[in-house]
Amino acid sequence: METFDDLQNLWNKQSDSKDIKNISASDIIQKAEGQIRKLKITHIANIMVLSLTMGVLVWYFLWVSAHKIGMTLGLSLMIGSLVVRVLIEWISSQKLKKVKLHQTVNEFSRQMDVFYTWRKKVHVIFTPIIYITYVIGFIILLPIFKKYLSSGFYLYVLISGITFLSVFAFFLFRFLKKELQMLSKMKNLQ
Repeated sequence: METFDDLQNLWNKQSDSKDIKNISASDIIQKAEGQIRKLKITHIANIMVLSLTMGVLVWYFLWVSAHKIGMTLGLSLMIGSLVVRVLIEWISSQKLKKVKLHQTVNEFSRQMDVFYTWRKKVHVIFTPIIYITYVIGFIILLPIFKKYLSSGFYLYVLISGITFLSVFAFFLFRFLKKELQMLSKMKNLQ
C-alpha cells in the first residue's frame, strides 16, 4: 500500500507532465482549412478514379459488343453503381462548399454537423449498396467469362477479381471510418 506522500508525488508528477498548449483561434481555423482542403481533394480524386473506372467499363462494354453476348446486365450494374457513386461524390463536394470557415464556432459546427450527417448516410447506407451492386454485376459476368475465356484466363479473372474486391473493401471501409472520425472531430469544435 502506498503512503499519502507517494500518492501526492504521483499526483504532482501527473500535473507537471501535462503539456497544456495555448491554441489560438487562428490555429484552429488554419487546421480546419487544411482538413477541408484535404476533403475537397479527396472528393475530386474519388470522382476522377471512379470516372476513369467507369470509362474503362464503358469502353469494354462497347469493345466486346457486350449486348451480343449477354454481358449487358452485369456491366450495366457495375457502370450504374459507379455513376451513382460519382454523383454522390459530386453532391458531397457541393455540400462541402457550403461550409464556411470564417463565422462563429457554433455556426461552423452546425454546418459541419449537416455535412457529417450527410457523409455518414453516404458511408453507412449508400456505399454498401453501391459496393454490393458492383459485386453482383461482377458475379453475373463470371459465367459469361467462363464461357468465352480460356480456363487459365478465367481462373486469373476469378482470383484477381475476388482478391481485388476483398482488398478494396478492406481499404474502403478503413478510409470511410477515418473520414467519419475526422468529420466528427471537426463538427465538435465547440
